[in-house]
Amino acid sequence: MQVNERNWDLGELGTRVGRIALGIGVVGLAAAFGLGFAGGNPDRFYQAYLVSFLFFLSLGLGGLFFVVVNHLA
Repeated sequence: MQVNERNWDLGELGTRVGRIALGIGVVGLAAAFGLGFAGGNPDRFYQAYLVSFLFFLSLGLGGLFFVVVNHLA
């Protein structure tokens, strides 16, 4: 069942934009780790990383919980 008949095909543009976005993400992640360790106190970096990881993990698991509830109802 389809709402409309429009299909968008990005072709090579989508592939190129995806690779550029992946490269920017990898560079940003490397910069975050580099700046986190350059601060002089890696224990504080690990604590902040753990807190933010658990925050985003809880968002994902909370969303998964509501999806499961919707499927069971």
